[in-house]
Amino acid sequence: AGGIQVGDLFKSANSGEDWKVVSKNIPNVYLNGKALFEDSENPGHFYFGNFESGIIFESTDNGETWDSISIVMKPTKLQKPDGTIIDTLIRQQPTAIGIRPDSSNVILAGNQGGAIMVSQDRGRTWTFNGSRLATGKPAYEPDDVEVTMFYFNDINPRKVYAVITYVFPHNTPNGGLWRSDDGGYNWQLAAFPDTSFWGVACKTLANGEAEIFVGGYRADPDGVDSVSVPGNKIVRGSFDSGKTWWVFDNDIAWVDPYIVIKSIKTYGNTSYIVGEKGYLSRANSHSLL
Repeated sequence: AGGIQVGDLFKSANSGEDWKVVSKNIPNVYLNGKALFEDSENPGHFYFGNFESGIIFESTDNGETWDSISIVMKPTKLQKPDGTIIDTLIRQQPTAIGIRPDSSNVILAGNQGGAIMVSQDRGRTWTFNGSRLATGKPAYEPDDVEVTMFYFNDINPRKVYAVITYVFPHNTPNGGLWRSDDGGYNWQLAAFPDTSFWGVACKTLANGEAEIFVGGYRADPDGVDSVSVPGNKIVRGSFDSGKTWWVFDNDIAWVDPYIVIKSIKTYGNTSYIVGEKGYLSRANSHSLL
């Protein structure tokens, strides 16, 4: 387990009752998105990408110890102040890792900015063939594109899905569900243009069609973006490889995680919390400490 600005990786050996730090030799662990992944062919073999440094770490002992194995760098043409164009390497910010289930030599790294890098040697070296998802022209945030998750088809691992999240409505085209039919080298938009997503899962049904589920997400820097960027509370499913989609949004009893508290009143050992949108909660006052 890890997270954004948590600073460490943690491991539990008893189903989450107790946790210990397993990243003492790694400064400032910044685990973003789905960038911690286990090799399906080799249980106990883990990888994670550090968002801030771009460093890929590996553990071969079930997460007890970690070693750095590479830095995700993308070839880029850069214009110098005098107008000269030079070829250089730009450090990436990994937000998602995907390992091919039939060939764990092949690892995908999705990054802030939309670039997808491919490794064919278990994360030691990385190549970029120009696949950058959601290639809009950002008006305000040049990196307002984040590859948040990969999911490989269970029957044909060369077919892999990716989802994109973004924040600002001005930065379109953006977002959506993307699909690669060649193992992650080339991509095409599969569904839901300009929709911000965080999760995707798929499996092959008995009739050979792919069952696909996607889950929406959007950051909420202000009220305008919360309306203009679709994604929040979106859950859609397809049972025919994405030809048609079913809407499950209203079948879930959503709980707003961003309750704005207006008042807290305590009477004896009982507290009443009143918030916006009709929120009312009662709790033992000790639970508020």
